[in-house]
Amino acid sequence: ATLYLREGRVSGSEPVHGLAPWGAVRANQFEVREDGQHIILRGDVRTRFNAPAAASDPSTQSSSDAGADRSEENQP
Repeated sequence: ATLYLREGRVSGSEPVHGLAPWGAVRANQFEVREDGQHIILRGDVRTRFNAPAAASDPSTQSSSDAGADRSEENQP
């Protein structure tokens, strides 16, 4: 990643991925602008949002994929 401290910006041309309680994200490149106020993902961007578990049965947690028709190897 390259830091542009005076501009409050960071960019990277290598693949990036991240996991959070709400799901996962990955992309081939990224840029963070305005001291983290904006995050731009580029190139084969994949996002997965986890649906909240049903209140009566926590084992029924499911996920909703934003990238349809992809193979297991492409998941974040």
